Amino acid sequence: MTHPFPAGSEAAPGPYRCSSCGYPLDVVPGQPLRPCRSCHGRFWVRVGEQTIADLYDDSPGDGSWLRTTADFEER
Repeated sequence: MTHPFPAGSEAAPGPYRCSSCGYPLDVVPGQPLRPCRSCHGRFWVRVGEQTIADLYDDSPGDGSWLRTTADFEER
């Protein structure tokens, strides 16, 4: 079982998914995990060596559909 990371914590860069709804998030260095944009879940699971695109056969191969923590910065 993969260890969940709570929103607000700093996690290693890379692909994560919401532990509640599976929403994908690509974490960039230096930015904390945010609550899930889709369901407001507060825990994230590291996807491992796979990329998030590997989990979704119908996703574009260029990664353009990924959300990053930068997308959630408050302005």
